[in-house]
Amino acid sequence: MAYQYRLNDLDINSDIELPELYCSHQASGTNSIHIATGKTPARLDNAHYSNPIYSIDQSTILLTIENCARYLIHNGRKIIIEPFRQADSNSVRNFLLGPALSLLFHQRKLLTVNASAMIIDGMGVLFIGNSGTGKSTMAASLQQQGFLPMGDTLVTLNTGADGSILVHSGLPHLKLWSDSLNALQLDQQQLAPVRTELNKFIYPLKEITAMPVPLARIYQLTEDRLDLDAMRFERANPLESMTLFSHNISHSGLMPHMGLTQQRFQYASAVIKKTPVFRFFRPWNLEQLKPTVDALLQHMTSQPEQP
Repeated sequence: MAYQYRLNDLDINSDIELPELYCSHQASGTNSIHIATGKTPARLDNAHYSNPIYSIDQSTILLTIENCARYLIHNGRKIIIEPFRQADSNSVRNFLLGPALSLLFHQRKLLTVNASAMIIDGMGVLFIGNSGTGKSTMAASLQQQGFLPMGDTLVTLNTGADGSILVHSGLPHLKLWSDSLNALQLDQQQLAPVRTELNKFIYPLKEITAMPVPLARIYQLTEDRLDLDAMRFERANPLESMTLFSHNISHSGLMPHMGLTQQRFQYASAVIKKTPVFRFFRPWNLEQLKPTVDALLQHMTSQPEQP
């Protein structure tokens, strides 16, 4: 049985069910993505870059996740999955809907960022930062105040016809740790785990926009270890902004091996030229989540949008 989904203006035809995605009832276009299960090679014979996880040739990437699956990603059009014996199905889908599709998007010249995204006053806002800094928790807390999230996985950017930077929604869910769910008073009993061995869960979003929105700001979330009770914002200068943003492009380190170094620089330069980047230093204390969100919203209304 074939399943049809739609993500980032792309039709996805899948031989496996992907409950994390919204179903599509439209006929697939000629530019669709096909996901199938099947045999994959242990290595790419013509790879010009290879390590135990990634093998890359001119048109294909082989992604190998130990004790989970191999993903053969071809020419931005197809992914073949070979699950390993006794692999957990949640884990197989998690790596498909994360790194595997992210690499396929790069093959299609789509810029995917490691960020959670929100719509605030009709504009897109990105939260970037290292894993565990609260990007998804911030998005979930803002949703509880009535703002619309755009996801925290496979968020992509492109340039609009007028030169503006547009944010496209990612997967229609947030990935939240158990302590964040408790702090947000969200019931985790009915939520699927990201992976069996993790105390992290997939929180579905009931509503997510299908239309891209202009990007207004980028916030890097940073824990203030010098003053655990302080909250402050610092505007990053252009060089700092370039570094912070580039560091949060998905698979940034692989892009030179994919022939995308120049594209990465051009995209990052266009984003930074038009979008202010702020470091948001705050205590990473879930008990202070509400005042943290209040401080963020106040900052957004008191600062100019343009650099």
